[in-house]
Amino acid sequence: MHVPFILQWKGTVKPGVSEATVCQIDFLASFAKLTGQPLPHNVDSIDTLDAFLGRSERGRKELVLEAFRQLSFRSENWYLVPNISRDGTRRAELFDLSVDPSQKEDVAAKHPERVEQLLKRLEEIRR
Repeated sequence: MHVPFILQWKGTVKPGVSEATVCQIDFLASFAKLTGQPLPHNVDSIDTLDAFLGRSERGRKELVLEAFRQLSFRSENWYLVPNISRDGTRRAELFDLSVDPSQKEDVAAKHPERVEQLLKRLEEIRR
């Protein structure tokens, strides 16, 4: 879930570290804004230029990830992995990245309402 990203633009971006959530799919919208180019309305990209340039600690609020046909979902500091077993039962894993950035403690049982909220939001995004 955490992948280093390095950006250098002498005279524009000051050296530092950011915790902003950004994604490579946001390059399109961000660079379009930077260069003043129009962006088609149906593009899955969000302008996070201020985060890239170090002007904001806020990037994306939500991010859907997919690897090996498995979706996962990050919403602010919550990270959800909706697992579906072969028998069709659903058991999601939930991690609070604000206290567990290494994702070692599944807190789904402690926060069932958050699990349901995030599953619902993920389904809305998928539609």
